[in-house]
Parts: sequence; C-alpha cells; structure tokens
Amino acid sequence: MVNNNLLNKKVKAFILDGKRIEVKQWNEVLIKVVEILYEKHQDEFLILAQQNKIRGQNNIYLSTEKSNIIGTSEEIKPGLFLEIKFNAPFMIDTCVKFLSEFNYQDFKIETSDNLLFSVIPEKNEPQKIEPEINYFILRTGGGNWKDVPNKKYNFSSNTAGQKQVRSSENNGKFVYLEQGKFYAIGEIGSVTVDEESEKEIFYHFDVFNYQEISPVESKALKLKINLQINQGGITKISKEQFDNIINPPSSSNLITTVNKKPKQFIKQIILYGPPGTGKTYNSIIKAHEIIFGISDSSITFSKLQAKLLSTSKRDVDITQISSWLNAIMLAFHEIQSEKIQVNEIKNSKIIQEYSLITNNHTMRNTIWYTLQAESRLDSDTVKQKRKTGNEFFDKDSESNWYLTEKGKVYLKSLREDIQDSSSTSISQFNFITFHQSFSYEDFIEGIKPDLDEVEGSKIVYTVKDGIFKEICIKASLDTENNYVLIIDEINRGNISKIFGELITLLEDNKRTGEKEAITVRLPYSKKDFSVPNNVYIIGTMNSTDKSIALVDVALRRRFHFERLNVNYDLILNEEAKKFLMGLNGIICALKNPDFEIGHSYFMNIPKIDEGNKELKKVFSTKILSLIEEYFFNDWEALATILSPDSIQIEKRKKLVWDEDSGEFKKESEEVDKISGRCIDYNKDIFENTRKNLENQQKAQDITK
Repeated sequence: MVNNNLLNKKVKAFILDGKRIEVKQWNEVLIKVVEILYEKHQDEFLILAQQNKIRGQNNIYLSTEKSNIIGTSEEIKPGLFLEIKFNAPFMIDTCVKFLSEFNYQDFKIETSDNLLFSVIPEKNEPQKIEPEINYFILRTGGGNWKDVPNKKYNFSSNTAGQKQVRSSENNGKFVYLEQGKFYAIGEIGSVTVDEESEKEIFYHFDVFNYQEISPVESKALKLKINLQINQGGITKISKEQFDNIINPPSSSNLITTVNKKPKQFIKQIILYGPPGTGKTYNSIIKAHEIIFGISDSSITFSKLQAKLLSTSKRDVDITQISSWLNAIMLAFHEIQSEKIQVNEIKNSKIIQEYSLITNNHTMRNTIWYTLQAESRLDSDTVKQKRKTGNEFFDKDSESNWYLTEKGKVYLKSLREDIQDSSSTSISQFNFITFHQSFSYEDFIEGIKPDLDEVEGSKIVYTVKDGIFKEICIKASLDTENNYVLIIDEINRGNISKIFGELITLLEDNKRTGEKEAITVRLPYSKKDFSVPNNVYIIGTMNSTDKSIALVDVALRRRFHFERLNVNYDLILNEEAKKFLMGLNGIICALKNPDFEIGHSYFMNIPKIDEGNKELKKVFSTKILSLIEEYFFNDWEALATILSPDSIQIEKRKKLVWDEDSGEFKKESEEVDKISGRCIDYNKDIFENTRKNLENQQKAQDITK
C-alpha cells in the first residue's frame, strides 16, 4: 500500500547512505538512485533487468527490452530501459523496490519546505514512509499576539519561518523563548486560520504536551551549541539543539558564560625597537592572547588565521556583503524556503545586521525595490519598467518571492566566493602596513568607484568602508569577543591624516559603552561612528626609521609604547652571539641603542657552524648593508667597526684648471693632492670585522 505523505510536496534532495544529492523533480530521484545502484552493482543490476524482477502487479519497471515496459520509458544506459514515474509516492515505491534488492537501509527524502521523510526499505515488504519530527524555537510575549502559551500559539503569514511550522502540523516540537530565556516546551497541533486580509493571514496552532522547564539563558547556550536565533518569530533547529536546550551541556558553565566579558588588555600599543628584534612576530603573539585569552609563543600568522577560521561561528562576514542584492540573496539561503515574503526577508538575521552597518532605515522599501529591479523581464506579476535584466527573482500571485534558475546560479556563485574569502574576512584579526600613500579613505571610509547595481556598465561613486571601520562594525556585532588590528610600520604613514577624528575616539573612556563615550559624524557617509570597547590596535615601529619624538604627540599620548630589545639568549651559536654583542657595543657608542642590530638575523645559525660559514653569510648579505646605511660617508665610524683594513684609501693628484691660460696645469706644475675612501669588497670584511671586535673587547677588558 502506497503512503501519500508526499503527494503534495516538492522534492529538494534525497539522502542515500549518508550522502545528500540535490534534485529538482521527483523523477530525477528515481533516475539518480538507479544510476547509483548501476555503478556500484552493475552485474547484479543487469541480471535484475534481464529477469524483469523489479515490477509491480502488472507493470515491469526495469528491463533490457523496451517492449516489456507498458508506461513511459527512458533508456538510462545502452540496452537498459526504466519506466518513468511522475507521481511521488509511486516513484518512492519504485525506488524502495530497487534499494531493497541490495539491502539499503538509509534512504531519506528532503522536501522544499525542509522536511525530512525517512524511507526504510525492507525486502519483499511495502515501504514505510514516516515524516521526521521538526523542531522550533518560538518567541512569546511580544507585540499584540495575545498568546496563551499552554494552549495556543499565534503567528502570521509575515512571520519568518511560518511556512515550516504550518508544514509541521501535528508533527513538530518546540521550545518557548521569552526575554532571553527558554522556559517551556510543547508539541504543534492543528493549524487554524483566524483572520485574513489583503496583506496578511493570521494563524494559530493548538499546543499539546505543554511543560515548563528550568529557565536557560539563550545567550549562554547559543555559543555552546552553535545556535543562531531569528530576531522575529520562528527558528527551525535540529533535534540535537532541541535536546541541548532541554538538557544543557553544563548548567554550571552557563551561569558563568552569561556574565562573561572579553578579557581586558591595553587597548592600543606600539611595539618599537631596532630592526630584527621581533616586533611583527610579537604583535601576532599579542593578537592571539587578546583574542583567545592565552599566550602562545609558537603562534604564527598562518596558524592564527587557521585557528580563527576553525573556531569562527559566523557563516558570512557582514562587512564583505557589497550590495543589498547580495544581502537579499543570502537571506534566501538563510531562510531555506522556496518561496518567501518581503517581511520574512526583512526579519532575517543577515538583513537585520546588514541594515545596521549600512544605516538603512527604509529596509522594506529597499528590499522591494531590489527584488523588482532584479526580477524577470517577462514576469506576469512584477510590472516595474526599470529592470537590470539579471532576472534573479520572480513572485507569484500571493506576493511570495522565489529565485529563478539564474538566481539560484548567482546565489551558488556568491556562496562559493564568500567561502573562498572567509580565511581573511571572517576572522577577528586583520593585518595592514602603513606607507606614504595610505590615507584616511583606506582606513576609515572614502569615496570609491563602483559599478551601478541597476546598470552594470555605468560607473558610480559610492562611500566604501575602510579596514578599521570594517573591523569596528564586526566587533560591534560580536561584543563577546575581542578584535585586533595590527598596523605594521605605523610611523611610515601620515598618522594625523590617516586617523582623523579617530584620535579622540581611541581613548579608553571615549569608547562605546563607557561613561564618557563619544560618537562622531563621519564626513563622507554622514553616519554616526564610535569605537567599540572590544577593538584593539597593535602597531609596530622601527626605531631607526624615525625617532619616537617625531610621532604625532596626540597619538603618542593615546598609545602605550613597549620597547623590544635585542635578546641574545635566542641565538644558539655562541660565536654569533659574541659577534653581535661586540658589534652592538660599538654601534651604541657611535650612535645610540635605537640603531642596534636585532637577534632575529642570527637565530637560524646552527649551534655548530664550521668555519663560521653561516655567520659570514648573514653578515655579508644582511648586516653589512645596514652598517653602511647607518654610517653613510662616516669613514671614521666604518673603520672603527669594520677595521681600517676593510677600508680602501686611494690617493691621487688632481689637476688644476688655469683660468688665464684656459687649460689644465701640467703635472710638473701646481697640483692638488686628493684621497678617496671606500669599502674594499675584495677583502674578507667579515674576518677583519671579527678580529677588530675581538681586539676592541680585549682593550676594553684591560682598561676595566
């Protein structure tokens, strides 16, 4: 006997042996199941076809002879004919007959309204199709709904997720949420229409098996079970999430999590010091400590990115959504329903967050305009004249919007692009380098060229967020976590120009949530802006590049400065350590400690370095050029460091021009004596320097 649960359903996918396969029509399910079985069990499959074993009372479903099949048939493989089914239950019946021959026990159908139907084939027995129970979070206590939680629950056709609830009539369970707490559970009964209007239909369902539970804070639980709750109305959840709400993973931990605030660190810090002292390396370690609350000296840039990506709770980085079109597309993906109304789009989490960062106060109008502009040109229901021609959307006579085939392709491409860029955009951490061309427009916001959303070939100029504003937006949407921006070579940019009004907002007591919090109106977007309390800036600065005294005084007052000195203990090779200590000793005497040479240049020299080969290589390729730059044209200092033997002196006679005779004087007459100096690269400069440093150290020891 055929079960009719699927008669009026549209198929979305089927699951066979744990593998999910998307389809568009019911007959695709049968064809794909047959193809899978043919690939895995070709010999046995052909025997079934030859013997006409897959059949009903009167019809043969699979045969090697087309004439044996009475109904519509398709040649799925050369010489292999299959009767095509157009009725969903009969198609499932045929699938079960195939699967039961090969003892498959895991076969499910997923419908377009996101319901799962388990199909359990048993050999020589009719199939059993049982709809799986669906689970929901339902909000109560809001608006004028007049819910009677233990008897009935009210909702409307504009409530996000309402279609899924209606599809779960007499087959769903729910948990109630009010004022941030889960407080009761129940089961969905019959759904009734209470009132209808042109714009909205009001429903209620009867509540069965109502039972109050110990209140659980939703804020505490959502991180533990990866739960995202729709701001308006109804959220579909998994059975596992439902069970975890009723029996939380650890009730004692939940209380702590509720009041948890990100650990506090110095809000903005600049690591400065000589080259090679590990400023960038230490900035990554500090970023890790700020984000995760623990210090890890083994962390690197790539490891930090990988760790952030693996722990990220966000599926989409809101700041990377470039347009309302993309936001609406992602709302379709979030809602997971074939047809949705504008209010459902408006109430989706992604649209709510996107409107917040775009400061849009006319969401509904913007959504309507975008849907109509991107609708099919030949739509019977959308009559707007000005359309883009993309044809991504259309709507039915009841104002339910849906994606066209082009829209589905665009959404798939958009999702792939987002996933590809997630390693850099989703993380709580960003890394930039200041340079002379870096500007306020790159850091906060600026006017940039873009393609018009309606007329793709037309260039328009729009206000684009800079990297710091982006990270502030992300932090404001995720106050339970810390966000870090590392600015390498911070003193190489025009700091006053880049930071602009941010100079004031950076102070601890001027940030969002503080008593003296300040909000400024940004000059380009005219939007209010403040710096969240969970945003941290780590700058790095080479002390030889520019003196700290030349950094903007207003900025210097707002940053904590931490000097990184040369750490000789990190050098394994004793000869290299001794060489660097002697070298830095002379540099400090001739210049100052800002010009020392850091330990990182020497850290890769092995403990045993025969003939000082690696040390000599480091000196020749990395250190010598630094010394020449530090003491450019200061031959006394160069000779003091490299030894006089490394300096080549050329003495020459310079001819003198005689103005009276209009010619050079002869060498026998008056001449000028000149001498020139240069580093003699033909000599062993490293060995000369090493011996020179040893001699100077001995002389210093004797003096002491």
